[in-house]
Amino acid sequence: GEVEWTGQWNDNCPNWNTVDPEVRETLTRQHEDGEFWMSFNDFLRHYSRLEICNLTPDTLTSDTYKKWKLTKMDGNWRRGSTAGGCRNYPNTFWMNPQYLIKLEEEDEDQEDGESGCTFLVGLIQ
Repeated sequence: GEVEWTGQWNDNCPNWNTVDPEVRETLTRQHEDGEFWMSFNDFLRHYSRLEICNLTPDTLTSDTYKKWKLTKMDGNWRRGSTAGGCRNYPNTFWMNPQYLIKLEEEDEDQEDGESGCTFLVGLIQ
């Protein structure tokens, strides 16, 4: 991850000494990966909204750990150069930022027998 949690229950917090060693090992298998534990009170204090994206039910139970690849692009909409509006405005729609995404690895388990590659795009404005 880009930033590690430094509050209660962070990777090096003494609170972990109160947890059974086997349980602690299971819960904190990987450090410096962006995954963290926090108290419910800290969660309520730091977050006002929660969105969950889970591509398949086995994601939470699989023993295979895969790292997510993140590409982040920051910018802003500028009238006349990067704010082309929606498809209802064909004369300016082309001005919106465009990105080419190349997906090279097919999904391992296709449910419908068709090959494909699952990906996620989040747009925050």
